[in-house]
Amino acid sequence: MGDTFIDQNHFKRLLNRNVAVPLGFGFLSAFFFCGIVYFLINVSHWVERSVVGVAYAHELMKAMGEMEASMRGYLIAGDEVFLEPYRNDQPIFDSQLQQMADYARDNPVQANRIKRIGELHGQWIEYAEAVIAQRARGESVIEAVRSKRGLELKEKQRQLLNEFIAYERQIRAQRTDTSETISTALIGGFLAFSLIFSGLLAYLGRRDLYSLSESYAQSLEQQLAHAAALEQQAWYRTGQTQLSAAVIGEQTLPTLGQSILDFLARYLGAVVGALYVVQEGRLQRVAEFAWDKDRLDAGRTLDFGEGLVGQTAMDKRPLRVHDVPETVQALKVWRGDYDRKGNYEIVEIAGLYWHFVDLVWVFIFAFFYLW
Repeated sequence: MGDTFIDQNHFKRLLNRNVAVPLGFGFLSAFFFCGIVYFLINVSHWVERSVVGVAYAHELMKAMGEMEASMRGYLIAGDEVFLEPYRNDQPIFDSQLQQMADYARDNPVQANRIKRIGELHGQWIEYAEAVIAQRARGESVIEAVRSKRGLELKEKQRQLLNEFIAYERQIRAQRTDTSETISTALIGGFLAFSLIFSGLLAYLGRRDLYSLSESYAQSLEQQLAHAAALEQQAWYRTGQTQLSAAVIGEQTLPTLGQSILDFLARYLGAVVGALYVVQEGRLQRVAEFAWDKDRLDAGRTLDFGEGLVGQTAMDKRPLRVHDVPETVQALKVWRGDYDRKGNYEIVEIAGLYWHFVDLVWVFIFAFFYLW
């Protein structure tokens, strides 16, 4: 056949859609999840940085407390040994304060707190140096202590540090909750989109496969029909060739008719047959096949419309007889027609039919005569 089974362009489009689209969706999924992982890593880094900022605040508060305790110890005992932590923690305090300032550079609120803490610390250092000098000179520092100036400065510093820590924890909790919400929404949305897209892709793929299957089935039916037509043409041509070979040469009309009838009976698998020709407006039988000898001379000449043969000749169309008696099948078995074909289906069907009839009569006989 000239036509192909399936449209190649349609098949290529179907193949591209069922291969390229899932592959592209796989790349999109990988890119999406890489973005989610990158976002979560950034949130994790920010949380770690916030933890470091809070640690700086705690270290600063620790250094501030040690300096205050050292100064108080000196004021009480008057021994220079108590001032060693005060002197040693001063550089540590300045270093921690600078680290916190660098940490809070991008946050104006926190940066303002760090600046205020530095200013208060400077004021406290001035107060501490003044009372330490008084104690070193042996002067009384009771009035300076009772003024609570140093205590107020330290309380303000601690308050600012506590606010710094609380703010960091609040922002950390907010960002963590926001990241969880965003991650959950994105992943949930992407999963929903994946399910919808996968379902749509599966539906379209199923529809395309059904369409492809139907196209293939139609093409296969066309091929089978074409093959059957070719086989029938070959059967016709073979029969014509063999018939030509059977009637070759100069033969009389009875001999020619008998040769034609014998060939047709064998080629068509006929049980019985006769060949009539038109002579003087009537049908004349010139050849027989498996004809009963007792009726060989009967009906040799027929008028148009007489019997099946006459009616067929008058109508100029074939007449087919159904429900042929079993004697005809028995005759075909006796002649060996089924042996040549290798197909005994009709004989088996006839046997099953008569077995069924026998069973029916057995039950009917028992019902009417033995009940």
